[in-house]
Amino acid sequence: MSGSRTGAVPAILWVALLLCHGRDALAIRFLPQERTFGQYGTYVGELRSPVGLTLGPEGLLYVADTKNNTVLKFDEDGRFTGQVLPGEVPFDGPVALAFDSRGNLYVVEEQGCRVRKFDPKGTLLATFGGPGPEMGKFKNPRGIAVDARDRIFVADSDNHRIQEFDSNFTWVRNLRFKGMGRQPPVPRGLAIDAENRVWACFSANHRVVRFGPDGDADLVCGEEGTGLGQFEEPRYIAFDVQNNFFVTDYRNGRVQRFSSKGEFLFSVGVRGPGRGQFKGPQGLAVDLRGNVYVADTENVRIQCLLINEQLGDLNLAHHHFARKEYEKALGLYQRVVKKLPLHKQALDRVVVTCEILAEQAKKSGKMDAAKPYLDEILRLQPSNTKALQFIRYILWKNNKGMIYYLTLGTGIFFTFIFLVTTMVKILTSED
Repeated sequence: MSGSRTGAVPAILWVALLLCHGRDALAIRFLPQERTFGQYGTYVGELRSPVGLTLGPEGLLYVADTKNNTVLKFDEDGRFTGQVLPGEVPFDGPVALAFDSRGNLYVVEEQGCRVRKFDPKGTLLATFGGPGPEMGKFKNPRGIAVDARDRIFVADSDNHRIQEFDSNFTWVRNLRFKGMGRQPPVPRGLAIDAENRVWACFSANHRVVRFGPDGDADLVCGEEGTGLGQFEEPRYIAFDVQNNFFVTDYRNGRVQRFSSKGEFLFSVGVRGPGRGQFKGPQGLAVDLRGNVYVADTENVRIQCLLINEQLGDLNLAHHHFARKEYEKALGLYQRVVKKLPLHKQALDRVVVTCEILAEQAKKSGKMDAAKPYLDEILRLQPSNTKALQFIRYILWKNNKGMIYYLTLGTGIFFTFIFLVTTMVKILTSED
């Protein structure tokens, strides 16, 4: 695995969505052109069997190539930027990737039956696992996920279990399954949702399963079949910023999207070699805008399904809102409203975000800073009671000194009139 070359067959492909079925199908933008990068082969930067995908904290796409035994990095324009060096011992079937909250990378090796941990600079920190049926050992592991508490979950596929470890690789427990049908459970791709729950694809069982905090399965999605919402070997899973999830449907040659409750939303593609088609899709990654990267393994390429610009802005705004970066979120919501004035979700989000920012200004004592946000609310909702009350409060707050002195002056004036009138009456009565 050394050297480089150029001018060969493109291996990674950016495409528009050509075959999409379901109620949210129009979420994908159609593009007449394609952008290609990379190539098929065994040299550095080339691909033979892309399987695992993940997006790094720096925005790079990481690709685990099982046959080349490499973990490659590409930028958002598809340029190869480098690889993760395994150290003294080469990778042995890298198949799944995940990052923890500190930017450390975990690489699952199917043939090596182990997991390696690298720091953000690419230095090997630890290796754990090894072949065997004991707790903490693996038999052909094929999936990994790290939650918000840096707990590590490994799909120990051919031992028919999902093992949970703490951040120091100490074994904690095995998750408990249900609804697997007649086949023994074969977990594969894992992911963590917005509520820090584990989800798993069970390829041989044609199911996607969610696990609760107690480690028990509490939701089972799908069944074997070719219909919408059904699976023929679901392989990998990834969530978007709205907590919807995508699943690669391996033998059906498609990617399906579901809500956080497991409700089918839409399906992408059919089996084939064309743009927007898939042969053995596996790894998935979703960026903050909602663009979906798919490891199209048997076509030896990565396809990127491009979300339309407005939906991308909305997804990115949701991300900033969740992180309490309200100014950034507001700008993106407003951009959606400018292009789609009747987009209800964006309109509602502008109002909610402005309310939060106005309240923050109020608490910091900067009343004038709240007014632009209130003006924006009233521009969109002229009868918004909360904003109108807030405006009246600001007017009262800004003018209460004047009102005080006016009231005081009026009181003095009438007191003076009263005294004069009284004196006149007294003098008149004496006469």
